[in-house]
Amino acid sequence: MIKILEPNCPKEDLSPIHQDAFTDFLEESLASQRISHVLLDHINRPGETLEGLDWRHLVMEGCSLPNAVMTGCDFTEAIIRDCDLSNADFSDSVFSTVRFAGCKLIGANFYACGFHNITFSDCMIGYGTLMDARCTSLKFEGCTLDNARINRLTGKNYQFSNCSLAYVNFHGTSLNGLDLTECDITGASFTEKELRGAIVTAPQACQLAKLLGITIKE
Repeated sequence: MIKILEPNCPKEDLSPIHQDAFTDFLEESLASQRISHVLLDHINRPGETLEGLDWRHLVMEGCSLPNAVMTGCDFTEAIIRDCDLSNADFSDSVFSTVRFAGCKLIGANFYACGFHNITFSDCMIGYGTLMDARCTSLKFEGCTLDNARINRLTGKNYQFSNCSLAYVNFHGTSLNGLDLTECDITGASFTEKELRGAIVTAPQACQLAKLLGITIKE
């Protein structure tokens, strides 16, 4: 069991930013590059560009930022809850002690990101990209990651609990020691090398044998 630290960002210590104040807030933030102790409350700004920002003690709640560009950002002590971040680009960002909860992240790009003490809970991450990401303590619980690309994920202590991993591409990612017994791995793609050491059920083992070209004779 992976122990994940929870973000420390109590709402009483945060300055709320609503839709009508977001433009002014954004101009100031882009000038300083650092944003601290802020609650973004139901901001609706599709396609917004927020590159290279340093977010600290952030709560993002009920926001709609599909297609946002948030590359090269640092997120430290953050809760991102019930947000639509579909097709958002987070590539080359670093996340430290962050929880994503109930978010729509379909097609989101986490290419070459760093993850430390991160939880994705009840999120939709289908068709997402986590290629070449690095992690320590990364947990997915109750998430749908169908058709995602989780290639060459490196580091230690990552876990999938009660997740749908149908047709996920795991090439280059070791599943050694991972308990997949509560996950749907229908059509997932990996070689014998990546699969070695994974913990699966008997029916899953039969399914995986077929994927690896093994014929089971009864």
